Amino acid sequence: MPGGRRVDTPSAMPATPPPLRLATEPSRPLLDDEVRRVATRVVGHRAWFAPLIALLAAVVALADPEPWRVIAMSALATAVVVGAVLTARRARLHDLSPIEIRVNLAVMWVFQLGMIAASGGLDSPLVPILVPLGFVTGMLESDPRRVAAVVAVPVTLVIALAAAQTSGRVAGLTLAPLTAEGAPLRAGTTLWLETCVLVVVMSAGAAIGALVRRAVERVVHHALSARADQLQAWETHSRDLQRLGAEIAHELKNPLASIKGLSTLLARDPAGTRAHERLEVLRAEVDRMQAILEEFLTFSRPLAPLSLGPVDLGALAREVTALHEGVATSRRVQLLASGEAPEVRADARKLQQVLVNLVQNALDASPADGRVEVVVSTEHTDAVVEVRDQGQGLPAALGERVFEAGVTSKPDGSGLGLPVALAIARQHGGRLALLDGPRGGVRARLAVPLAGPPASSP
Repeated sequence: MPGGRRVDTPSAMPATPPPLRLATEPSRPLLDDEVRRVATRVVGHRAWFAPLIALLAAVVALADPEPWRVIAMSALATAVVVGAVLTARRARLHDLSPIEIRVNLAVMWVFQLGMIAASGGLDSPLVPILVPLGFVTGMLESDPRRVAAVVAVPVTLVIALAAAQTSGRVAGLTLAPLTAEGAPLRAGTTLWLETCVLVVVMSAGAAIGALVRRAVERVVHHALSARADQLQAWETHSRDLQRLGAEIAHELKNPLASIKGLSTLLARDPAGTRAHERLEVLRAEVDRMQAILEEFLTFSRPLAPLSLGPVDLGALAREVTALHEGVATSRRVQLLASGEAPEVRADARKLQQVLVNLVQNALDASPADGRVEVVVSTEHTDAVVEVRDQGQGLPAALGERVFEAGVTSKPDGSGLGLPVALAIARQHGGRLALLDGPRGGVRARLAVPLAGPPASSP
């Protein structure tokens, strides 16, 4: 804590480790890994549709049992079913690599177009499957240019099938039931119109798939960013605890040595003339150890959930000044509270803890016959409390480190008060800053949103 603004950090305190530099943005490999897991699940579920495709192939072969059609449909259907089952089994064992995903897409297009050509061309009942296949392509392929290149091939083949059917040069392409006498015949214009609609729908499906992929990537990106921020906060907290461990051990050595010495003297002369005095010193040392350990525990454990309710900051400021009136009088420091602000939705006990810490710092920093003011006001969407003292001001050597755990200029300070106060302010969605006063001293400025803390506050 800044306290008396003297930079006399104990020499036994370990050197401050360099700040952590964890990436706040998730790396691209992590993002690709998450998206690849989704792609693996999509490819793996293809096995559920393979039996349906095989059934359709069997129906087509029975409807038009030409030898070439039966052989082609049987071979293609068998290949589709076997490939889907093997891919699904492989997807259960591990995530597919980007190359495996692209190979699967190419194989799906080849076999699907082959089955459509063998089962009646554009009259095939398998034509609608091209639409979801375009969607899957857009979703699984990360590069939009590759999506366009992949979809351009089946689009070209569909147009070629339409040209072959309308020209009549490829005999036996259309299913026999559709060419039998009495079957409704479609004009070439109708077939070309249906082809155009199919091409547009296929392209739209691929575009929608690409949009879904980008949406998934954004969700994964936000999740990884939140995880990186949380890890950074916990890592920083852990480093602070490691540094404070050595300091706490050092701080406890002196009172423990005093307690040991006093207890030895009391054991030798329990009824001595100075027994009462020694017991008082012993109790004071125990109280000092307890205060050090309580501050350490407050910092080490996660912040407890907020107990929200309406809080009058003006009344809270007057209450805190009344609590410190005796200390201020004994140090000949004038302590005043003024100003009002609308009620805020906050945890009154925790805000009181912050103000108590700031007022104690201001009293410690103020000279005799000085003045400490606690001023409450409203600025835009915030309720603001400023604790102003007339001390020596912020030492340049501390700078932004005043909010680091363990940094203190008080000989008997733990350096935990301001970090805890800052954490409480942030938990309320607010801010805490130490600023230079206009006429010397320090302005400790606490801003709390009038709307209250975010709903996600711990």
